[in-house]
Amino acid sequence: VYSIRDDAANNLKRLAEEFVPEWAIQHIIPKVIEMINNQMTILQAISLLTPVMGSEITCSKLLPIAINASKV
Repeated sequence: VYSIRDDAANNLKRLAEEFVPEWAIQHIIPKVIEMINNQMTILQAISLLTPVMGSEITCSKLLPIAINASKV
């Protein structure tokens, strides 16, 4: 199960690299939010997306998701 989730997180990163951050915000970030019940998967996805998305998007979009996931 872990390897499937790991592959999914890596695929999200690859998609974010191929498209502009605005596209990723609209299409990838909602998928990451849907994974909120699986803390490890969401944190893995965020750690992979952070270098691709840049600091502004990371702070405004990804950091709040990570904080929320840590509270679940």
